[in-house]
Amino acid sequence: GLAVYSDVIGFLCANSAERVDAKMEEQGLAAISEADRRRLMALAVTRPDLEWLGVVGEGACEQTFGASAQAHRSHAPPKVLEPLRRELHTMEFDHFRLDGSDVALQWSSWAHASPQRRFLCATRGGDRNPLLEAMGAAGHGPASDRYEEGHFVVLPPARAELAMLSSSAVRQALMKDDVRSLAGAVDPRVLEWNFRRGPYRMPRAAPRGLFEHRRGDGGTTAMLPWPGHSGSGEHGQVRSGERVHLSALDDTREMGLVTVPGTHGEEDRVGWVPVRHLHVVPGQTFAVCDGTARGPAAASLDAHRVANADAMLEAVVGDTVVLHRPLER
Repeated sequence: GLAVYSDVIGFLCANSAERVDAKMEEQGLAAISEADRRRLMALAVTRPDLEWLGVVGEGACEQTFGASAQAHRSHAPPKVLEPLRRELHTMEFDHFRLDGSDVALQWSSWAHASPQRRFLCATRGGDRNPLLEAMGAAGHGPASDRYEEGHFVVLPPARAELAMLSSSAVRQALMKDDVRSLAGAVDPRVLEWNFRRGPYRMPRAAPRGLFEHRRGDGGTTAMLPWPGHSGSGEHGQVRSGERVHLSALDDTREMGLVTVPGTHGEEDRVGWVPVRHLHVVPGQTFAVCDGTARGPAAASLDAHRVANADAMLEAVVGDTVVLHRPLER
């Protein structure tokens, strides 16, 4: 029932601080501030393939975007369309609100759909069938004439890797320092912020030391959005000789999440690079042994002792060295 459109523009809106704070308080957890959530959303969509998607500014999240019965019944045009209609007055716009299946089930969004109030509904995992059953019982199922009007459309099931994504799963992974789960699920800039500043990070998560990026050929290294990505550095490049802050290692211990501090007003560059190109900066890189120590320094090396990485690498030949939070000086 969904019409074909020539172009698509998307807007993301952060949930109110009041709503998120109350939800986190029920779980005994701290909340990320609304301003920080909006900044993280903006970071996550600054990719070439997401140029059509933007973040609604503070104050623009009008009632139309709220998950309330009154909001669902409202037919007022969303404020976010006003500047578009002024500047592109020769074009016609249809606005769709995107609901998750849980919100749609809670408020029976399909019952409030109309030409002035359109909905898209996203599903994942096992929540698709209950949604379709509830819609069918109300006479709004996919085979109904109401559904064919195209005012409430259920999107195709999410891909398997997306079906597992949820804010709850990300919080749990952060609290467990589960980098393996986070690496492919969270934008590297968002992940680095959570490791460095977020309220759910493990105490040892970040920062893990300052390194110098050097390659034998003197070339640059592409910064990847996740380990194993076959892209060509959409998150930037690291030049030979640049210093980077390492926040995390993936489960293979071969890729590291690094930040290249911005200079002259430039944004920081964040992405995954091979650890083999990172070299110790004397006095500023520390490590903790994650293997069995061998060699002449083994007798004095404690497996849990934080030490200068130069000494650690001499003692732990052939084993894994996991970077640890630098000592306070």
